[in-house]
Amino acid sequence: IAAADTIQSAGTLAGYTAPQTSHAAVIGTVNYRPQLRPEDVRNVRRVLDTYYQVTVADLDHNLSAPTSLAAQRSADAVIIPCTFNALSIAKAVETVRHLERSAPHLFERSLEDLAVAVVIGHDGSPEEPELVENARTVLNRELHGRVQVIESPYDPIFTSRKEIALADALPGTR
Repeated sequence: IAAADTIQSAGTLAGYTAPQTSHAAVIGTVNYRPQLRPEDVRNVRRVLDTYYQVTVADLDHNLSAPTSLAAQRSADAVIIPCTFNALSIAKAVETVRHLERSAPHLFERSLEDLAVAVVIGHDGSPEEPELVENARTVLNRELHGRVQVIESPYDPIFTSRKEIALADALPGTR
């Protein structure tokens, strides 16, 4: 964050990242750091957008926090993960409603280019077919087709305790 204004090349930026086996470059900290401010988020996003085609921000659960709002307002797309249970589906709908207020630009695209996706993952636990169908109905009714709803099949990779690698994912997950 302190060096954002001094980064003038992808090579310099790479010095601040941790390369992953997925070929992603992660920026983060494991130690204490001062709380980010909205201008920090905007400055980092400006630098990342200069050198990367895709940036991913993992937001905390406090979607109304100033830094979270700054990230939402600069987002090009949003993925909302959930599972087939009533609480998770309700939280996904609540998150979409929040984004409609905080980042309306995400919903101003044509229907062919939906920028918000709810990804429903099957977690391997027993599922009632009627509950799954009801969840689909609720999502379609509540989201009015303005959000992509993508269903991801169960993949043991998400319940294992090892590093998640694309190569280890089932074809349906990829």
